[in-house]
Amino acid sequence: MTSSTDETNHKQKYIQSYGVEGIEDLEDYTENGLHPVNILDILDGRFEVCHKLGSGGIATVWLCYEASEKRWRAIKVNAASHSSMDSPELRISRALKNQAVGSEDLERHHIVMAEETSTFWIEGPNGKHLCSVLPVLGPSLSQWREMAVGFGAVRIQKVCYELTEGLHFLHEHGICHGDFRPQNILMRLADGGLDHLDPDELFELISLHNRHEVRTLDGSHSPNAPKWVIEPLNWYELKDLVLDNVAIVDLGEAFELDSPPRSLGIPRPYASPEVMYGGAPLGKESDVWSLAITLMEVRTGEQIDGFESPLDRMENIAGPIPPPYRSIAAEKLYRNLLRDFDASSQEDMPKPHPPSEKLLQSTGALTELFWKEYQAEGELDYSSPEIPTGIEDYLGEEFWETVPITNGDSVGENEPTTMLRPYRIPKDELTMLTDLLRGMLMYKPHDRTSTSSVLGHSWFTMGLGDEKLNIEEPEKQLFDIKREAQSRTTTEEIVSQVNSQKPSKKISKSEIGSREIAPEADTSELKTNTPGIVPSPRPRGQKRFILSVSQILSWLSTCLPILLSIIILWKLRHGPESTTIEKLEVVNIFITPNRPPVADAN
Repeated sequence: MTSSTDETNHKQKYIQSYGVEGIEDLEDYTENGLHPVNILDILDGRFEVCHKLGSGGIATVWLCYEASEKRWRAIKVNAASHSSMDSPELRISRALKNQAVGSEDLERHHIVMAEETSTFWIEGPNGKHLCSVLPVLGPSLSQWREMAVGFGAVRIQKVCYELTEGLHFLHEHGICHGDFRPQNILMRLADGGLDHLDPDELFELISLHNRHEVRTLDGSHSPNAPKWVIEPLNWYELKDLVLDNVAIVDLGEAFELDSPPRSLGIPRPYASPEVMYGGAPLGKESDVWSLAITLMEVRTGEQIDGFESPLDRMENIAGPIPPPYRSIAAEKLYRNLLRDFDASSQEDMPKPHPPSEKLLQSTGALTELFWKEYQAEGELDYSSPEIPTGIEDYLGEEFWETVPITNGDSVGENEPTTMLRPYRIPKDELTMLTDLLRGMLMYKPHDRTSTSSVLGHSWFTMGLGDEKLNIEEPEKQLFDIKREAQSRTTTEEIVSQVNSQKPSKKISKSEIGSREIAPEADTSELKTNTPGIVPSPRPRGQKRFILSVSQILSWLSTCLPILLSIIILWKLRHGPESTTIEKLEVVNIFITPNRPPVADAN
């Protein structure tokens, strides 16, 4: 998302954070920027802020509990500069309603968006902010891919088909998403989501959030910023609630086909050539390019990185960049090199020259030839033929996936239940997937495969043969391990297994009492991962037969003083010397669980 602040004019105001991941840019807490939200704030008099779900330059999204309805909601708080009833998302919502598209249609086609009837306004030190009430969804597609166990294509194909189906639905109704990427695709939660938990129960299941105290450069607090910024909710701790179903969100860059914008704020790794360099109008074909990059990342489980620049990445997967983009791309390369030269000592590098006409008319990879020309003294040969696309080479590389330990391996105390395993996409699938992506990554927009053709491609319906076992078998193996663990696993084994899975978060034996082992259940709807400490969803009001933390601590607060009295009396009666006790007073010890500590408002 594009920052709401003017990057060229503002000066740094806040001390930047280190070691706290996934937080918003602190400099966006300024006049006309983000609204300062603190944990336990009450929004609109009914939504208690309990955790953060996400953030960007134009909005923050909060996990809130609506006590009167006993349900959880995601509240999106827009920056003041992006708060308008004519915002792109609300405008698209009205356009779809004018086409008789209802909420059920959106739900069926994997789309979740703000509606005008589910908004409210709040005022703060940075201005007036439009807030949207949304259902609580799970982790992003990228996070789901990191949590997914198994290396086969079946689950991946299902998810990829759903996100393609959703994008196709938008295109069929004259809408372009404009910012289609894994971060804007969320996974749905099992029926009821978090609604079977109240805030105290939720805090028993998740770790304390990492946070950073927001201070200005002079060390003071600013009324424009919250006292703390926190990391988003760690969905790994609630992974048993996450389904293999997608929800396309964040239509903040969306537009109607008959009124395309001049530019989009989509990050460069997912931006099509016409978005990055111009030369062609923006339209649904721009979404198709972004979809291709998304499909590639979901299938491999890795972001397309390791390249020197976005152009280098583009040429490696789609071939040398042609006109009309070539001259603009070359000019940007030249400016970047000139900027680096001006910022350096100018002794270790030659001064770059503007791209030559010969370079612009060549058909070779621009990044490679430009770099050679930049470093070379004499004339270069630009007659090299156009290199083929590198999609197949990239997809043919070896990847690493997290998979469960097989039944043949031992799973005992202090041993992990998952392992890293090298994996290559099978050759038959590689051929089909390459064919699909190559058609979507054409430089000329009108040459790209449409979403309807993508849905009909053989990659989604190919017979995978033994490959199906690679995705079904890990789930069965993991369920068997989980079932055995429930019948024979001791407290020490649970501690060691969880700690081996998440080295950064250690739990103690005392915490196990607050965790409910998921009972045997139908795993066709829920993801089954490592032997978990997260409860399976249960209907509201269903009785649990496992003691909670509050029950255990209440029992201890009553019995502990009595037990101490007995020990002291026994010790004095049977000690080496006779002692008379004239008066013994035992003070009750009260131990109660609290929510995560929250700094005071001051």
